[in-house]
Amino acid sequence: MSRVQDNYSLQDIVTRVNGDDFIPHGETRYDEDAYERMEAVENLMEWLIDGFRYVYEFRVRPEYSYQKAGKEAERFLMSLRDTIDNMIDVEPQESEDV
Repeated sequence: MSRVQDNYSLQDIVTRVNGDDFIPHGETRYDEDAYERMEAVENLMEWLIDGFRYVYEFRVRPEYSYQKAGKEAERFLMSLRDTIDNMIDVEPQESEDV
């Protein structure tokens, strides 16, 4: 673990660099900034998921360390898929602000 990670979690680092709120609040200027923060987080997530997809292929390699990493990537990606499937299956709720 790096010295930076000793003092801050990766979530803290992303929050400090990108801001902590990308949820729109109905105020145009704020929401434009929130949208830009959301796009930055989306790009980071795509990059991270691509890394997991790459490591996922290692699950069938004969080397123990490759298999271990590949199986963990498989577990994470399956969990992520299930979480997304469950979110998509749920009917959207109306905002109380509307």
